[in-house]
Amino acid sequence: MEVTHVNKKISILLLGVFMAILSKAGANPGVLAYPPEDNMGIDNLYKAFSGAETEAFDNPWIRTTFREAEGGSTAFGPVQLTGNLVKNYLLNKPEIIGDKDFANRYLMNARKFAEHGNNKGKIPHFNPDYDYGGQGGMSTEADQEGYSKLSKAIMEDLWAKAKTTDKPLENMIKYWRWGEGSDKSRDDDPEYFKRFFKHLGE
Repeated sequence: MEVTHVNKKISILLLGVFMAILSKAGANPGVLAYPPEDNMGIDNLYKAFSGAETEAFDNPWIRTTFREAEGGSTAFGPVQLTGNLVKNYLLNKPEIIGDKDFANRYLMNARKFAEHGNNKGKIPHFNPDYDYGGQGGMSTEADQEGYSKLSKAIMEDLWAKAKTTDKPLENMIKYWRWGEGSDKSRDDDPEYFKRFFKHLGE
């Protein structure tokens, strides 16, 4: 009887330690922080980034609400794809982009974000749809399909690069969250990582 009681206490203690490790690693119960990379598809990544970026919004098809972004931000949509990232691919890796017409239109839309962001009362033709938190000019079903394909094409290229590193998933998140070459890490935005891993297991 005494041995059974001790074993039960040990089991509970070990479970608590395990759950604490998962929490620290950025996973929710039942989801490991580093699922097998060989089973990781772009659709999985897209869903996880959508959760990390816009889970707080009923309608994810909006421009970022973060007005204080240094230099401004053109991030838009479920995975908060930026105009700068699209521009970089159009200029330096055009072969990655399948629908260049849509990508160029997306870039033009991003320029409207830059023009109207935080400029209420400062420009005569101000349009709140292009201000922070606005729904922009990408509201049709075709726009949303084009957005998904463009985002996934870029993700696929970044994922291929990340898989050559020692921490593929960790670096993939960093690439999308801050851009390639950034020296920031999980410690700079641990909640983002937690949201990512939470939705990765869905």
